[in-house]
Order: sequence, then C-alpha cells, then structure tokens
Amino acid sequence: MNILSKFTDFFGLSEEEDMEYEVEAAAPARTVQPTPQVTPKKKVTISEPQTSYQKAAPVQEEKVVSIHQNPRPVQQKKATPRVKGEPVVKISILEPRNYNEIQSIAKRLLNNEAVLINFHKVEEDQARRIVDFLTGTVYAQDGDITRVGDEIFLCTPKDVAVEGVQALYDEQVAFEV
Repeated sequence: MNILSKFTDFFGLSEEEDMEYEVEAAAPARTVQPTPQVTPKKKVTISEPQTSYQKAAPVQEEKVVSIHQNPRPVQQKKATPRVKGEPVVKISILEPRNYNEIQSIAKRLLNNEAVLINFHKVEEDQARRIVDFLTGTVYAQDGDITRVGDEIFLCTPKDVAVEGVQALYDEQVAFEV
C-alpha cells in the first residue's frame, strides 16, 4: 500500500471491500417474573378526638411593589416593648448606582437589618431589577418591602413594623403639586 491509499483508508474515503459477517442465532430470551415487594405495615394508635380551635390563617399580602405606583396603606401594628439587652433594630440607608451592588443590600436583609434604598442615582430599568430582586429576598424571609417616597423603598425583616409611611408620602406628594 502506498501513502495515498493509507490516507484514504484512514479517513474512510476509499471503497470498502465487501465483508461478510457471520451472525449467530440468538438464544431465546427468558422472561423474568418480578417478585412482589412486601412493605411492612405501620401500627397506628387512635386516641380520643380532641376539640381544638384554630385561628384563621392571616391573608397573605402582595409583596410585589411597582416602582411608579403609590404605596399601599400600611397596617397599624402595636409596637412590642423592648426587652433589656435585646438589640436595637438597625436601619441602613443605601444609594446603589447599579445592579451589581444588590448583593451587599441582600446580605444586610439576611442579617435582619432594615434597609432604606434611594434609587435616584440608578437608571429606571436597573432600579426595577433591583426592586424585583429585593422583593424576592424579602419574601423569602417573610419580611416586607414598602415604598416610602419617590424612588425610595424600605425593606424590613419579619419582626420590624413600619408605621406612618402613608402620611409621610402624602405630604411629599402634596408639596410637589
């Protein structure tokens, strides 16, 4: 064989010779019967029925907030007295400039800090993405996100109540008219 024929054989470009293959007769297939599996039964004891009363589950409020919508009315909650030695709630005020800064904001929320976010220095599409991300973060912790002003949002953890936001926002809107 010369180099050209080796080359064409290697890449499968040459004409194949007729090859005969011997096929052996296949053995008849055996069928396998599945064995039924027995699962042990659990013993159940039945006690006297007890009468119990449960409060209705609270209605879940919508956690999605539009960046251009008026804030929803805030439910008035009574403040619980602080126990001596209990940490004071910390509120961080942040002005992100782009979406990349969202992780530091989310970490603060995960550390049970309230965060006030001013979106004046962020483009509208970036601000929407940030609000969407924060809404998911707050929802996962059963917290709340509230619009407190024009392009200003307050994200709070589960145990923080916000009061008087509606009146504050109404005063700001009245001055703009």
